[in-house]
Amino acid sequence: MVNAARLYEGCPGVTSDSYGGMKELLNHLIKVHKHKKIAFILGPEGNWVVQERYRAYVDVLKENQIPFDSNLVSPFSGWGEAKNAVKLFIDERKLKPGIGIEAIAVSNDPMAIDAMEELQSRGVKIPGDIAIIGFDDDVRSFFSSPPLTTAGYNNGNYAFEIMLDLLDGKKVPEKSVAPAWPVIRRSCGCQYRQVTEASAGHVEYRSKQGLTDETINQKKNAIMEDVTKLFLDDPINKNVLMDLIGQVIDSFFTTLNSEIKTDSSEFLLVLEKLLHEEGRGEGDVSKWQSVLSSLRNHILPLISGLSLSYAEDLWQQARVLIDLSAQRENFNREYRDVQQSRLLMDIETMLITTFSVSGFLLKIFRNWE
Repeated sequence: MVNAARLYEGCPGVTSDSYGGMKELLNHLIKVHKHKKIAFILGPEGNWVVQERYRAYVDVLKENQIPFDSNLVSPFSGWGEAKNAVKLFIDERKLKPGIGIEAIAVSNDPMAIDAMEELQSRGVKIPGDIAIIGFDDDVRSFFSSPPLTTAGYNNGNYAFEIMLDLLDGKKVPEKSVAPAWPVIRRSCGCQYRQVTEASAGHVEYRSKQGLTDETINQKKNAIMEDVTKLFLDDPINKNVLMDLIGQVIDSFFTTLNSEIKTDSSEFLLVLEKLLHEEGRGEGDVSKWQSVLSSLRNHILPLISGLSLSYAEDLWQQARVLIDLSAQRENFNREYRDVQQSRLLMDIETMLITTFSVSGFLLKIFRNWE
């Protein structure tokens, strides 16, 4: 027997490199995103992985000459109490998002997702105001909003190799550590890798040709007429939808006129937010490809040179962003379907093995607890 999740005395076991994985993530926040005021949300006291991940936090701050601030560390708490830690930071300790606290490292992914939801309910933008990292690469971290930067590992492979060695009669260590690696997503502030790769590179700013305010308004109206019929069966209210499309168009022109070119331009940030709203409302995210096509068809003849090069980059990046959002929303729906099926199977099992209404209700309440 080999344990692939915990370390127990007398039994060969594998655990993830909680210390090394968290160190890499924290160094990413410091060196890539230049964060210094990084908080840490602790999990249960006495838990080995929580202790290792927190030890990495303390060491990384010291190595980067960042003073330790106890106000940025939550007390030990249960796995489901991350929202209380956020309330503690903001309400009691008065740490202002983006100023008193720039990023949060969390003991694991479910806690990180809970923390994000609490922050977002307060209007805090992630990663705009606060960056967040988790650990474990939980399945939900892929389709959280934004997708969670975390650390992944594969204890199962290591445990299987140890089991084969045992079957061959070899001596194996009682404790083994599987490496953990950073899984960089959006919550830390990085752009999607695929979106970055879709750009041919930054271009030098140049004045646009033929894009007067009057022309832009005309083209905006024409684009809206083009795409309105595509969203006739969309669950979003028509007036709301027109406002959303208008936001995308306006942000495109703002970005095109900007002196600063980045992989997280206003256009891409606005589009990403609207895609999330569309997917959450069970709308068809892929329809936004048509909005892009209409935008491109109307604007392309009016620009040239380096301006055209930059516009093409934006359109290409936006198409990749739409595709990634569609994948994530589909995965989210499949996950919810699986969870619902499991719940129904649990209920079926309880019905078969229970012979009274009170007994059935008692089992349900115990199951939920």
